[in-house]
Amino acid sequence: MGIYKEKRIILKEEERLLKSSISDININYIKEFKSFLIASRIGILRTLRYMVDLRMICTRYKDKDFAEWNSKDIIEVLEKVEIEDISESSKNEYRRTLRKFFKWQKGDDWKDLQSLKGERKHPRKPDVLTKDEVLLLIESAMHPRDKAAIALLYDGGLRIGELASITFKDLTFNNFGGKAKVRGKTGERLVPFVMAEPYIKNWVQMHPNPHPNESLFIGTGNKNYGKPLFYESYMNIIKRAVKKSGIQKKV
Repeated sequence: MGIYKEKRIILKEEERLLKSSISDININYIKEFKSFLIASRIGILRTLRYMVDLRMICTRYKDKDFAEWNSKDIIEVLEKVEIEDISESSKNEYRRTLRKFFKWQKGDDWKDLQSLKGERKHPRKPDVLTKDEVLLLIESAMHPRDKAAIALLYDGGLRIGELASITFKDLTFNNFGGKAKVRGKTGERLVPFVMAEPYIKNWVQMHPNPHPNESLFIGTGNKNYGKPLFYESYMNIIKRAVKKSGIQKKV
């Protein structure tokens, strides 16, 4: 990813942070943490992941001054995370983010770091993409439609058939991101998304026919302009992004 794109995605997240309902003091902590991560040569995509997680923790679970957090606050947040209808990898990611943040803010010897142990480990299939790789894949897509499709596919853990079923009336946005009603082999379900939200909104603004019954993802070429995408089209979107990203895993 080029330097310009890296700066752009960080700036976009900073804009979302400033527009959020988070207290000014915690916004400043997150921005200082971001500066530390970049200065420490932590990757831009990993830095972005930490920023997004901290923003979501503050908006969804607890916006108490980070300097005043103790084990009671950590346990309270982790309890809310554990009962949330999100993937195990997302739950583990919140733990990693809090552990990294508080090590920076309070030091390695802070006694309440013990509360952040107990990450649940699952055997990972060798070809499962990491969150950093998913973000790289999204940024490697050339068209806003493709970025939105890839982001929603991975953020929502969707099958391509479910992704293809989404119309404008199936989308709702909220303070945390949004939800999409999808239909597939197992029936209908409501899928929350967070990371995909800015990519979806960007594509929605460019969509040539944002009618409630219109497919969210349609063709943009001369032959299939305005028509719902077929399975092969979604696969080609992914293949192009994988090739440009340089990811070696079988996606």
